[in-house]
Amino acid sequence: MGGAIFFVLTLVATMIVGTYVLAYAAHCFFTVVEQTAAGNDEVVWPNIPYTDWLWEAVYILWLSALWLAPFAFTVSGRAGTAGLITSAALVWLFFPITLLSSMSASTRWALLSPSLLRRLLGQRTGSLLLFYLHSGPVLAAAAALLYLTFFRHGGLAYLLLTAAGLAAALLIYGRQIGRLAHLITHTRDPVLRPRRRRQQPAQVRAAAHDPWTYEENRPRQPSELPPVMSPLEGPIIGYDVRFDDRPAPEPPDSGRSGNPVRRRPPDIDDVPYELQGSPSVDPPRGPMPKDWTEPTEYEMSLARGSTPPPPPAHPWATGVYNFLLYSKTFPNFGVLAIAFTFLGFLITALIGLNPS
Repeated sequence: MGGAIFFVLTLVATMIVGTYVLAYAAHCFFTVVEQTAAGNDEVVWPNIPYTDWLWEAVYILWLSALWLAPFAFTVSGRAGTAGLITSAALVWLFFPITLLSSMSASTRWALLSPSLLRRLLGQRTGSLLLFYLHSGPVLAAAAALLYLTFFRHGGLAYLLLTAAGLAAALLIYGRQIGRLAHLITHTRDPVLRPRRRRQQPAQVRAAAHDPWTYEENRPRQPSELPPVMSPLEGPIIGYDVRFDDRPAPEPPDSGRSGNPVRRRPPDIDDVPYELQGSPSVDPPRGPMPKDWTEPTEYEMSLARGSTPPPPPAHPWATGVYNFLLYSKTFPNFGVLAIAFTFLGFLITALIGLNPS
């Protein structure tokens, strides 16, 4: 009975911690992908609320659910090692295509973009093959660490190594996908030759006839009609409409009955407002926030709206594997490794307390 209680408590703790770790991992992954795709060598980590991290976790689960289906059978004990290898191969081959298609499409729920496939298979085939060549060992190492830790006896000894390896593999893999996306941004769709249009025969235009050019067909103006009686304002006449360049007639001073016609009251918006202060004296202002007066370099680059910088000479080697040692990346790598370690301890304890 006590073991079942500890199992339930550990399961709840694993679900709570796993949600936070998954959200943070998805945030780090998408930040690296988007910043690298924009051409930034040094990743600028945005300060966004945790609720956006949850959305990124749901987004990455949606994209990877199709290719991680065999892994679910592996966890349930039905597919064994073959299911883990199949899941890793499917993620390696198809996850980048679905991710880049979703990021380039008009909606994030799209899984395939024909324009992206034309650029990859038509003009960036070599870059795509090099991406698979470099990302394959990264995913294979991550899959091997997972297998040694959670699918073999005595895997707790590899937990620290697995946590650090998974954190490094996640960031490096995001860096590689970002480099592929950056190469695609410098690729245009193939130019299609326009079809020749058949010359249409000349058409004879029919003469137009305006029935309002004659005086007898002209609509009556509001000033020529009896005024509208209102309970508060009395008789009110409307504004005349000009159909040509004739000078506007003088408004009548009175209606047909001889009584003066009351005009419409002036619009309040047309009355000039009274301005306070002096144009030569600045109004009193309080201290402005520091974020307004000192924007970051990332915000300035967005404001400039310049074209993305060209890719490096060696996009798959320069700033990819040593990316973890950057000053702005290493702290997030350390936090991610610690989070994976804590989650790994909970999963190991959950497997040990499993009553079945």
